[in-house]
Amino acid sequence: MSDNKRKHPNKQSGSRKRYKSDGTRISSTTIHGPGVFITCVKGKERQAGKEIKEVFEAISDELWPRNASAVDSPEARDNPGDDNSDDEDDEDDDIENLILKERAKLQADSERKNNASTSAGKMKHRIVIHYTDTPCILFAGCASPIEPVQLTLAYLDEVKRTGIARTRAVQRLEPISGTCMAALPELLVLGEKILREKLGDGDSESGRTYTYKILSRIRNNSKLTSAKVIEELPKKVPPCHKVSLTNPDMMILVVAFKSVAGIGVAPRYEELRKYNVTQLVEARDLDLEQGTDSRMKKLQAKEPPEQTAAPTD
Repeated sequence: MSDNKRKHPNKQSGSRKRYKSDGTRISSTTIHGPGVFITCVKGKERQAGKEIKEVFEAISDELWPRNASAVDSPEARDNPGDDNSDDEDDEDDDIENLILKERAKLQADSERKNNASTSAGKMKHRIVIHYTDTPCILFAGCASPIEPVQLTLAYLDEVKRTGIARTRAVQRLEPISGTCMAALPELLVLGEKILREKLGDGDSESGRTYTYKILSRIRNNSKLTSAKVIEELPKKVPPCHKVSLTNPDMMILVVAFKSVAGIGVAPRYEELRKYNVTQLVEARDLDLEQGTDSRMKKLQAKEPPEQTAAPTD
């Protein structure tokens, strides 16, 4: 009977459905590790992903330059293989040995180039965009040694300084230093590790203490609640650091999306407009407008009033 079953002519055995009924592609990537959650304009997720990848790659190349290829290193040029000049001098007349050594050199060079190209391939895409198939949400994974918070701060400082976002669809950035399953026990374990690493425990003499506030953003998840996270996570913060709800030094970001949760420690959160790119650009434009108005008013105040001639009879 199985031989008589009709098969779709265009359907290949073992193939998986790659597109939804509305034509959007089904994502097969999994969010994990350090990275940046990104909110964007609805319907512009692909555009936002391309834009932020280009920006993040450029900044990463400045902050964390890619290592030079081993093929171009002085050691590789000076020592192309396991050559031994003394042996060559001793066996100049032995043509067979010279051929074998030359072959060994070529093989060693080939293996070295292959290893270098493999390493370069792994380093080529240090920013990986994960499309979540959810409107307005995507994730930029960061490969080592890129640090998501430092990367985000570098970009936001550039936007604040220049007033140019270099993106049209990106709105808010939420950097996280690690991910785990979106369940409270796993989140607390991850939080203890990251918070001790980023804030310090204050044991050393030069250890600085911070004030902090916890901001929880939970999307498409019914197991975690912001109230429970805000109640339990402070227990994992080293006791030398204190809560400040008005003007904290650090904002502890807790982001949960579907089955994944992440934690990041974000400095200067209010100063950088809650890491909102659009608001930073608008604030820059407003500062320029206010500065222009105030300069015009000062110039007008210095100018003497116009003299008008008295009417004559």
